[in-house]
Amino acid sequence: MAVLYNGPENPAGSDERGKKMEAGFRTAGHADADQILTYMKIFYAEDGYVYRHDEAEYNLRKFIDTPDWGRVFVLEAGEGGIAGYMVIVFICSMEHQGRDAYIDELYISEEFRGKGYGSEGLDLAEKFCAETGIKALHLEVERYKDRAVRLYKSRGFFDRGRFLLTKWIRREGRSNIVGG
Repeated sequence: MAVLYNGPENPAGSDERGKKMEAGFRTAGHADADQILTYMKIFYAEDGYVYRHDEAEYNLRKFIDTPDWGRVFVLEAGEGGIAGYMVIVFICSMEHQGRDAYIDELYISEEFRGKGYGSEGLDLAEKFCAETGIKALHLEVERYKDRAVRLYKSRGFFDRGRFLLTKWIRREGRSNIVGG
């Protein structure tokens, strides 16, 4: 299991023996699916989205199996545990002159927030995108998440003054999006 990017030590967190926990992002595999899905359920609840386990598991596993779609990374934290995950989706845009990417989800567990791991995830996303020929990296964030918005803006992401609108083409009568 290769660690693609090591995060800083977790100075506030330690196990019961007093050792500092370290974390780093790596590419996810099927063995990580259960932990990712647990965090996905928590993440969706925070934002008021509907979580459907069977659909989420099917989509996650298919995404892991289809590297042309993008990548799933996990924030590994000591003893093989996972403290978060990030999904990068490949897209293509004439406006952005070719292949670009979208951070579809970036979730860091509560006890690891505010320790620099969001920035570490963004570092990895930028490095990964540069290495794979991506021209632009996009993300969306809930408007009420002020801390996340500040982080993203401090890292060079900007509001393009546009709306991101969605129309379901095939949603089978259901939506994960509030209002959708």
